[in-house]
Amino acid sequence: MRASIRRLCDIAGARMVEAKASASVRLVDLGAGAVHVDSGPEAGTRLAVPDDEERLLDLILAALPARAVRVGVVGAHGGAGATILAVSLAQVPVRAGVPVTLVDLDPVGGTIEVIVGVERDPGTRWADVRRQDGSLLPERLVTSLPAFEHVRLLGGDLRGGASEDDPVVARAVRAASQASDVVVVDLPRSALAPRGDGPGILGDLDHLVVVAAATLRGGAAASAAARRLDELGGGPRVSLVVRRRPGEDVLPDEIAEASGLELVCVARHLRSLDADIEHGVLPGARRRTIPRVAAEQVAGALGLET
Repeated sequence: MRASIRRLCDIAGARMVEAKASASVRLVDLGAGAVHVDSGPEAGTRLAVPDDEERLLDLILAALPARAVRVGVVGAHGGAGATILAVSLAQVPVRAGVPVTLVDLDPVGGTIEVIVGVERDPGTRWADVRRQDGSLLPERLVTSLPAFEHVRLLGGDLRGGASEDDPVVARAVRAASQASDVVVVDLPRSALAPRGDGPGILGDLDHLVVVAAATLRGGAAASAAARRLDELGGGPRVSLVVRRRPGEDVLPDEIAEASGLELVCVARHLRSLDADIEHGVLPGARRRTIPRVAAEQVAGALGLET
């Protein structure tokens, strides 16, 4: 039976130890093809091998630490530029050789795929993840995803995407966090909406970047987002990025002061963005461009540069 458990650990990418340790899940060999779960959420459970191998594999995967720094990016209002920042931000650590996965939580799906140019590339999408039976193996999931500039992308296609309330999202984000060093999550505005069942995906993040325009609307939306995040208590570290067009009268510092959020970057508006995307120019890829400069400033503030 030890050989069966060791095989499951190898599949999960976990290390099996025979000595006593402060493990998240401790298994006690009972002999005769059975194992006793001695710690963790299913302490006291007796599992049979091989009949309960799938459940045992889930326990082993749940015990693996999430090694990634998880960063959410959300627009305080529509058109703030959060998706472009998420795409650009994901590329910064990759340039230093850091494995990064970008997760798109647009429930309709397809937007980021077009922006980064992988809509025709093979690979796993949300519809495929949702159809998978059994456990999500971290390395297998991440290596199956399409990639741009060495960033792995878990997103939607014409079959649809995934919302933050989809049950598979938490499992997929955790799996990506076990096989990447940085996970960037492009969040919809609905992630900021009040909910009665806890913080949702926001509770799984280390950092949250709120993007707002330097307008009265942007300032009001940033303040509303800040109030919602204050209600969470003990959530991710929240930072503010303000995108400013020429001629806008509201100062980024005023938005930061009114909302109480930490201003980490003032991003200039890129008028050629739509045309660049139409011509296949990846936001954040070229040196000294507005998306890349902004992303590098945010990455530096969050400690993601290396």
